[in-house]
Amino acid sequence: MRRRLTLYTRRTVLNIAMLLRDSAVAREVRAYLLDAVEGNTAAGAGLEQRVTAMEGVLAGIGPALRDVALVVNRMDDRLRRVETRLADVETRLGNTEHIVAGMSVRLADLAGDPAFSHRLCRRYRHGRP
Repeated sequence: MRRRLTLYTRRTVLNIAMLLRDSAVAREVRAYLLDAVEGNTAAGAGLEQRVTAMEGVLAGIGPALRDVALVVNRMDDRLRRVETRLADVETRLGNTEHIVAGMSVRLADLAGDPAFSHRLCRRYRHGRP
């Protein structure tokens, strides 16, 4: 006589056992499940403590992130003001260069050196100070 051995996963056995109601096997499976749950309460308590500790850490991170956000917003505002001021300075510098170039051409004209005046005019008209 040949015997066959079939292997089932733990989950499969438990699913089948939950379908049974009024049998000795069903009672044994229920007892096994209750024992397994009671045995895991110690591990569950450790997990619960770790989760509680993690929640406490995360609760402390929230206010810190709000403080960081305020600082970042202030820095962003200051950076925008600096960029605006820098753009104004660059505009003024360009205007000043244009005025100085015009004055240089005018002085060369007054000095009576047409070649020098012509070179200055050509140079500053092409945007190369």
